Amino acid sequence: MVFQPAAEPLIFIASQAKSMLKYKNMKTNNPPTATRLQLYRVDKKAVYFIRFIFEAYDGIAMFETIDPCAASIALHVAPGCESDVAALISDLKRDYRIEPVGEAGDAV
Repeated sequence: MVFQPAAEPLIFIASQAKSMLKYKNMKTNNPPTATRLQLYRVDKKAVYFIRFIFEAYDGIAMFETIDPCAASIALHVAPGCESDVAALISDLKRDYRIEPVGEAGDAV
């Protein structure tokens, strides 16, 4: 298949944006399941590194910075990936300060 440029220039206008909002709440056959929320306090200098590590392990946990000044983070751990996240945290603790603040339990 050969790429053909569009005959008309692609212009994104506000009316098109409104029609795209319907996809935001689109229902699927496989709704997401609940995640386990884990809270940590880490080194300020390590926040971005830890974020990139969890992004590299696609799908095991979502990383969220709660308070950048206090370097508080939250991990939304996918079901069945708790042992992988625990192993990753344990490995990162060798090089960085990572203190568990607690588990908030199940989250959506």
